[in-house]
Amino acid sequence: MNTPTRSSPAASGATDRGMDLSAATQPSLATTAGAICLYGFFLLLPLTYALQVLTGRAEVAILTYALLTLGIAQTLWANFNRDSIRLPHQSSSVQWLPLAFTFILVHHLISVASATIAGDIDLPVRGMLLFTVPLLLFWVVQVMRPTRLKMLLVLLAAGGLIVAVEMIYENFSARILLRPTAFQILNHAYATARNSSEMTQLLGIAYRPPGLLEHLHAVTIFAALAAYAHAVLYCLEGRWYWLLGMAVCASGLLLHGVRLPVAAAAVAFTLIACVFAWREKDRIIRRRGLAVLAVMVALVLIQLFVDPLGTSRDYYWTALRHGDFQVPNQTGLQLVHQEARTLYTQSEWGKLFLGQSSDLQGALLGHGIIGWMQGASGSSDDLFALALLAQYGILGAAVFFGLLATTIYHAVAGLLRTRDMDAMSRALLYFSAGTLVILALSIAHSGVLQRKAIYPFFPLAAGLAWRFSRPSTAPGL
Repeated sequence: MNTPTRSSPAASGATDRGMDLSAATQPSLATTAGAICLYGFFLLLPLTYALQVLTGRAEVAILTYALLTLGIAQTLWANFNRDSIRLPHQSSSVQWLPLAFTFILVHHLISVASATIAGDIDLPVRGMLLFTVPLLLFWVVQVMRPTRLKMLLVLLAAGGLIVAVEMIYENFSARILLRPTAFQILNHAYATARNSSEMTQLLGIAYRPPGLLEHLHAVTIFAALAAYAHAVLYCLEGRWYWLLGMAVCASGLLLHGVRLPVAAAAVAFTLIACVFAWREKDRIIRRRGLAVLAVMVALVLIQLFVDPLGTSRDYYWTALRHGDFQVPNQTGLQLVHQEARTLYTQSEWGKLFLGQSSDLQGALLGHGIIGWMQGASGSSDDLFALALLAQYGILGAAVFFGLLATTIYHAVAGLLRTRDMDAMSRALLYFSAGTLVILALSIAHSGVLQRKAIYPFFPLAAGLAWRFSRPSTAPGL
């Protein structure tokens, strides 16, 4: 990776054509305040649910997302006010990405507005703060300095470390001490009160503990993203504590026994490792990459063959040897077939294909984000890819999946393209590619993408892919 000099055409052209402000202007007070608010949001994100449990009040999340809203508003307003936001890509092949994000944004806004008109207050507020405002991160990424974007990775890595350590402690307590932790007891009381039903699985020592976030899939995907962020930061800076942090986050993920996040992380690490080995030219960074690979392979071997907490015996080996995914009274394939059939026959898009009476608008555009939050017909947390068809409809789902596939393509293609790019930009593009792959694979089964602790990373990673995948938007520092 050869960093272009200040006088090189690549560096100067990036400033002229892109949306980066680092070489053009000094940061204003508003952009600095906006960055601080965004830092606060990503710092509190992995702790928000724990604060809800400890205080017994779900409204705590509003404070966290108020920071996000304020940070986005200040950052975009300051840059619009200076007339600095402009389309960075001259190629029409990727111009549709911001248009696709605009479509998703408008889709959510219409769903929120419809629920508000119907007289609801709570769901529209939650839908706006949790799943609509975060989409604006796609545009915020375009105007933030790369050094500030790197700080978001640092905060993810730090938050993931907290989540992973707590995961390891909960698993040790459940599997070795055979008792729930103090936080599990509080979480059980909070969730039971919120759902008006006994949430016994949150305390059961025979079940995988839920962790600090609102769902065990959210906990494990967060740990996977954090492990990947640690790996990227280690390759960028070479500091030992990033490698140690990656090992801790990966250990928490492996010890938990939730297979889909492990598989998604394995695919992402393998894909990026292949790209890294093929195109990375810097010998120092290549050695760091080999260290990351060695640590990850060692952790997997220890988990499978040493199995310190018995996780592999209960979850990994049963699936690898016998295809047993612990689904009561049926196989995993039978569950998928049954769930797919149910979603197909109950959703408006399925009824349309079956020639039955259906709501054409619902079939084409879905029931929206509020419908998903209400658990409308066609919603599912076991086969989320098909549930997205009910949420966005046939047209909306085509836009969503096209957007996801295109951002992954451009992130990976940007890494494969032979050109000069500074180390910071390349690291951010590595993070984008791996994060998008993990999130894309997660929707095959779980609806973890639309968990509030995970959702902001989708527009963040997509924005990074759009910005840094083209030569004109990879500025030198």
